[in-house]
Amino acid sequence: MGMGGRKLDTEGCQGIRFRNVTPDVFSCLKKKLQAYGIKVQPGNSGMLEGNGIVAHFSLDRGNNLLIVVK
Repeated sequence: MGMGGRKLDTEGCQGIRFRNVTPDVFSCLKKKLQAYGIKVQPGNSGMLEGNGIVAHFSLDRGNNLLIVVK
């Protein structure tokens, strides 16, 4: 079981959506991930990878951040 009682699929997880993520918060989040050794592609969408984690992220114009762990 994963967080919140969800079952985690070994081939990838259902996306997690965060609302009201401002550009400043998004920038801070990316810097924190990089400080923990996770490579984050520049821009509002791409891949993040490190410490055994591979995920796709996308921030839309409505300040909704979607993260899908592979």
